[in-house]
Amino acid sequence: MAHATVADYYTDNGEVVPENLSAAERARIEGVIEDASDQIDGYIRLAVYATNAAGQATDARVLRALRRATSKQARYFEENPSARSETVPQYDSISQGSLTLSNRASSQTAGRTSPVSEKAYAILLNAGLFSTAVQH
Repeated sequence: MAHATVADYYTDNGEVVPENLSAAERARIEGVIEDASDQIDGYIRLAVYATNAAGQATDARVLRALRRATSKQARYFEENPSARSETVPQYDSISQGSLTLSNRASSQTAGRTSPVSEKAYAILLNAGLFSTAVQH
């Protein structure tokens, strides 16, 4: 599910939605937003926030952060087309005292994700949705 709409994409990036936006351009931007939403979902997979039965965020602050971060990530993909297909390593690990458990992907692309926009990262970090620390 996309975290933003075409209108959000424009307004969150400080622009007015073009009046003459063609159906093809709208569909293209929706595709970029879908990819950006998937990307954001990957970055917040360990975040804790309230959801409804469908798994969608219910807190207005979280919804706003997801919308804005998705719009910024979509713009990043537009400005850096290769970033939409680039991958960077993504690792999962858990440490407790001297014990460390990690899961590294065995193939070239499994467990990998595209680069995150600095603006999207800041939005998620400030909303408490992007963290590398475990709270006890």
